[in-house]
Amino acid sequence: MTAALEQGLSFTGPAFVLVEAACAVARRAQDARAGRTAYDELLANPRLALEPLTPAFLSTAARLGTDLFLRSGDALYAAAAERTRAPLVSWDDELLRRAGAVTPATWLGAPHPALSRGEGRGVRGEG
Repeated sequence: MTAALEQGLSFTGPAFVLVEAACAVARRAQDARAGRTAYDELLANPRLALEPLTPAFLSTAARLGTDLFLRSGDALYAAAAERTRAPLVSWDDELLRRAGAVTPATWLGAPHPALSRGEGRGVRGEG
Protein backbone atom coordinates (compact mmCIF):
# COMPACT_ATOMS: atom_id res chain seq x y z
CA MET A 1 0.00 0.00 0.00
CA THR A 2 2.86 2.36 0.76
CA ALA A 3 4.26 1.95 -2.76
CA ALA A 4 0.86 2.74 -4.25
CA LEU A 5 0.49 5.85 -2.14
CA GLU A 6 4.01 6.97 -3.12
CA GLN A 7 2.91 6.68 -6.77
CA GLY A 8 -0.09 8.89 -6.05
CA LEU A 9 -2.58 6.06 -6.44
CA SER A 10 -5.83 5.88 -4.54
CA PHE A 11 -7.98 3.03 -3.28
CA THR A 12 -11.67 2.32 -3.42
CA GLY A 13 -13.35 -0.29 -1.30
CA PRO A 14 -16.57 -1.27 0.39
CA ALA A 15 -17.25 0.64 3.62
CA PHE A 16 -16.89 -2.75 5.29
CA VAL A 17 -13.10 -2.37 4.85
CA LEU A 18 -13.04 -0.04 7.87
CA VAL A 19 -14.42 -2.72 10.18
CA GLU A 20 -12.39 -5.51 8.60
CA ALA A 21 -9.10 -3.61 8.94
CA ALA A 22 -9.80 -2.38 12.47
CA CYS A 23 -10.64 -5.87 13.68
CA ALA A 24 -7.64 -7.43 11.93
CA VAL A 25 -5.24 -4.91 13.45
CA ALA A 26 -6.73 -5.24 16.94
CA ARG A 27 -6.72 -9.03 16.79
CA ARG A 28 -3.17 -9.31 15.46
CA ALA A 29 -1.80 -6.75 17.96
CA GLN A 30 -4.09 -7.93 20.76
CA ASP A 31 -4.70 -4.22 21.27
CA ALA A 32 -8.16 -2.69 20.92
CA ARG A 33 -6.75 0.83 20.77
CA ALA A 34 -4.56 -0.10 17.79
CA GLY A 35 -7.65 -1.34 15.98
CA ARG A 36 -9.59 1.85 16.67
CA THR A 37 -6.61 3.92 15.56
CA ALA A 38 -6.46 1.96 12.29
CA TYR A 39 -10.18 2.63 11.79
CA ASP A 40 -9.77 6.36 12.40
CA GLU A 41 -6.72 6.62 10.12
CA LEU A 42 -8.44 4.81 7.27
CA LEU A 43 -11.58 6.90 7.65
CA ALA A 44 -9.52 10.11 7.50
CA ASN A 45 -7.39 8.98 4.53
CA PRO A 46 -8.21 11.21 1.55
CA ARG A 47 -6.94 8.53 -0.85
CA LEU A 48 -9.53 5.97 0.28
CA ALA A 49 -12.97 6.22 -1.28
CA LEU A 50 -15.59 4.10 0.45
CA GLU A 51 -18.51 2.52 -1.37
CA PRO A 52 -21.57 2.54 0.90
CA LEU A 53 -23.32 -0.77 1.44
CA THR A 54 -26.56 0.29 -0.22
CA PRO A 55 -29.18 -2.22 -1.38
CA ALA A 56 -27.96 -1.79 -4.98
CA PHE A 57 -24.34 -2.40 -3.92
CA LEU A 58 -25.32 -5.48 -1.92
CA SER A 59 -27.30 -6.79 -4.89
CA THR A 60 -24.18 -6.51 -7.05
CA ALA A 61 -22.13 -8.26 -4.35
CA ALA A 62 -24.70 -11.05 -4.02
CA ARG A 63 -24.78 -11.55 -7.81
CA LEU A 64 -20.98 -11.68 -8.09
CA GLY A 65 -20.60 -13.82 -4.98
CA THR A 66 -23.11 -16.41 -6.10
CA ASP A 67 -22.04 -16.40 -9.77
CA LEU A 68 -18.33 -16.68 -8.94
CA PHE A 69 -18.68 -18.74 -5.73
CA LEU A 70 -16.89 -16.11 -3.64
CA ARG A 71 -16.76 -15.68 0.12
CA SER A 72 -19.01 -12.86 1.31
CA GLY A 73 -16.19 -10.41 2.06
CA ASP A 74 -14.57 -11.10 -1.30
CA ALA A 75 -17.89 -10.47 -3.04
CA LEU A 76 -17.98 -7.00 -1.45
CA TYR A 77 -14.55 -6.15 -2.87
CA ALA A 78 -15.49 -7.54 -6.29
CA ALA A 79 -18.66 -5.44 -6.27
CA ALA A 80 -16.72 -2.30 -5.40
CA ALA A 81 -14.38 -2.96 -8.31
CA GLU A 82 -17.18 -3.61 -10.76
CA ARG A 83 -19.28 -0.63 -9.71
CA THR A 84 -16.35 1.83 -9.81
CA ARG A 85 -14.71 0.25 -12.87
CA ALA A 86 -11.46 -0.01 -10.92
CA PRO A 87 -9.12 -3.00 -10.99
CA LEU A 88 -9.53 -5.52 -8.19
CA VAL A 89 -6.13 -5.78 -6.49
CA SER A 90 -5.48 -8.74 -4.21
CA TRP A 91 -3.14 -11.54 -3.21
CA ASP A 92 -6.16 -13.78 -2.59
CA ASP A 93 -6.01 -16.81 -4.88
CA GLU A 94 -9.79 -17.08 -5.25
CA LEU A 95 -10.14 -13.44 -6.28
CA LEU A 96 -7.25 -13.86 -8.71
CA ARG A 97 -8.73 -17.01 -10.27
CA ARG A 98 -12.44 -16.31 -10.10
CA ALA A 99 -12.94 -12.55 -10.09
CA GLY A 100 -10.20 -11.32 -12.41
CA ALA A 101 -8.14 -9.68 -9.68
CA VAL A 102 -4.54 -8.65 -10.29
CA THR A 103 -1.72 -8.86 -7.80
CA PRO A 104 -0.44 -5.66 -6.20
CA ALA A 105 2.89 -6.15 -8.03
CA THR A 106 1.11 -6.35 -11.37
CA TRP A 107 -1.06 -3.33 -10.58
CA LEU A 108 1.88 -1.24 -9.39
CA GLY A 109 3.86 -2.14 -12.49
CA ALA A 110 1.05 -1.22 -14.86
CA PRO A 111 0.84 2.23 -16.43
CA HIS A 112 -1.79 4.41 -14.80
CA PRO A 113 -2.69 7.07 -17.40
CA ALA A 114 -5.45 8.39 -15.17
CA LEU A 115 -2.83 9.59 -12.66
CA SER A 116 -2.53 12.89 -14.45
CA ARG A 117 -6.22 13.38 -13.74
CA GLY A 118 -5.93 12.12 -10.15
CA GLU A 119 -7.97 9.04 -10.96
CA GLY A 120 -5.48 6.16 -10.62
CA ARG A 121 -7.16 3.78 -8.23
CA GLY A 122 -7.76 0.17 -7.41
CA VAL A 123 -9.91 -1.86 -5.09
CA ARG A 124 -7.82 -3.69 -2.58
CA GLY A 125 -9.31 -7.07 -1.73
CA GLU A 126 -8.60 -9.40 1.12
CA GLY A 127 -5.40 -11.32 1.02
